[in-house]
Amino acid sequence: MSIPPSALHRPHLKPLSSRWQFQSGQPEGGAHRRWAGKEAANHFYGLAPMNEFFDMAFPGLQPHGVDESKLDYFKTTLGLVPVGPRVLEKEMYKPLELALGEIAKVVRGQGTLQPIIAAEHMTNIPDEGLKLSPDIAFHTEETGRLSSWAYGVSFVEVKRDENDDPLHLTDRKASLRNVDVWNQITEYAAVAQKMISRCFYVAAGVFGEKARFFLWDRSGVLASESFRYKEDPEPFVTFLNGLANYRSGGLDATALHQLTPIEVSRICEAWGKVEELGLLKGRHYPTTSLWTDLSRESSVVLLPGSPSQVEERYLTIGRPLFATESNFGRGTRVWLAIRAEGSTDEFVIIKDGWRDAERWSETGIYKYIREKLGKIRGLARHKDGCDVEEPGYPHRSLAHRLAASLGIRPSQHRVHHRCILSSVGKPLSSFSSTYELLEAVRDVVKGLRDLAKQDVLHRDISANNIMISIDPAKENGAKGFLIDPELAFIPEMSKKELKYLTGTIQFLSIERLQENQSDHKSWHDLESVFWTVLWAVLRHTNSWVTITEYGTPRPGKDCVTEIFDTPKGGGKMIFLTLGKVEVEGNVPLTNCLAKLRFLVYTKY
Repeated sequence: MSIPPSALHRPHLKPLSSRWQFQSGQPEGGAHRRWAGKEAANHFYGLAPMNEFFDMAFPGLQPHGVDESKLDYFKTTLGLVPVGPRVLEKEMYKPLELALGEIAKVVRGQGTLQPIIAAEHMTNIPDEGLKLSPDIAFHTEETGRLSSWAYGVSFVEVKRDENDDPLHLTDRKASLRNVDVWNQITEYAAVAQKMISRCFYVAAGVFGEKARFFLWDRSGVLASESFRYKEDPEPFVTFLNGLANYRSGGLDATALHQLTPIEVSRICEAWGKVEELGLLKGRHYPTTSLWTDLSRESSVVLLPGSPSQVEERYLTIGRPLFATESNFGRGTRVWLAIRAEGSTDEFVIIKDGWRDAERWSETGIYKYIREKLGKIRGLARHKDGCDVEEPGYPHRSLAHRLAASLGIRPSQHRVHHRCILSSVGKPLSSFSSTYELLEAVRDVVKGLRDLAKQDVLHRDISANNIMISIDPAKENGAKGFLIDPELAFIPEMSKKELKYLTGTIQFLSIERLQENQSDHKSWHDLESVFWTVLWAVLRHTNSWVTITEYGTPRPGKDCVTEIFDTPKGGGKMIFLTLGKVEVEGNVPLTNCLAKLRFLVYTKY
């Protein structure tokens, strides 16, 4: 039922979402692919028989109803796909595209599910620095107008030999080639899941005469058994039937790129205010193509209402401010948005993610704080939020069903959650002066103090979770505010929660990194604030770091990796005991950092 350990490389590695987010430089070529593959190996559910796989991927899907004559025709068309060691992979693309296109016409009726040879149209992935493409991609009418294969509903990766199958079971360990193919397939899935909001993602691999399917959700990845597609095309028929007719092929139907002309006009109007406030620095849309370019990247995001409430409709201003690199975990996605109706200069932040089903939701934590503590200056203002609900399973991960149906090892069950923040800010790293940086941090520390007085601990302080206020007046005068309390501890939770390691590795306190089973304490959050400030200063100012033992000052930006990325906080401890930092032309900040360093040092 599941793949033996010898057949797939399973190294342990931190998730991409924390690993790559705060790295000090660009990764070497191929790093993203290797990280994606290693992470997927650690989240591999196992293999499922074909029927069970489709029950998991497309529960309740109506049978395709294709008769025997059509299946014979599909055997003929798929039989034209050349395979073998003397065949070039690209020679397989066109015959396979045509054969899958014939199946798509039948399952959809109007032929709106369309395969394309994506390998002929390599595309740059925005914000990724990547240019890559699978061999064949599937688009619908809605996704076909978008700029990349990664917006589509699925892909097929093609290899000429069945031994290239990464899950090809033999009595030997997987070859490097098998691992490379696994990494390649999982990287494509990671890019596709980042580019557009999805509830799940399915893809196929064709390996010589055999094929198999893959299913990703935020808890793990499931693979089907392999099959000989030229002799038995029915699994491909069911696969394409699911893509065409089940839940938009896995796309999140509550966050689609389907704006009306009036809505496009509204986001174009809002763009002027966005530029004025500097909310999306680094993004530029030429005036002549603003309507086309901005609308292509923007989405309609819904906040489903209860039976007694009206569904709220929001328009995002372009692509997400942030989207996780990982196939698994919370899958956080953040947009700047406006209401579909109302003022075009009243912005909100939409945070979308897949929460641990066993924990309080982020909305629940915000509401608890508001009800028990009132408004906390220095904490984001929460407007609304809920678990996303639609009939069926799309907004719940597979973990709970897999354990019951297939006996596959338990995995963390996740639930799709969305919340709306009235507080709008800019990232801490975009400070216009170091004075602005410290003002924002000061007010966040005051907020942490007020939370700690009521035994509420944030537990996830990082450079992404401290924002500089765009309009301090709306934040009760706070120049900065905290976001993302979804990992926070509140008194209603079990005390054992305090032992769980939470946060981003670069900003965690040394004591927590040393894995000594200590409870998370309020001063751990304050220490994380210090590391966040130091990270911002070293990365974004002219600064020098001196380690007493070595004596020679080095540029701060060259010391980030050594301080922040070493195992168990070793680099941080060396800096605390032997280091000092000097900010060029800024004696007050230099002295401030020295005092903060000493305060942290006193805890050790």
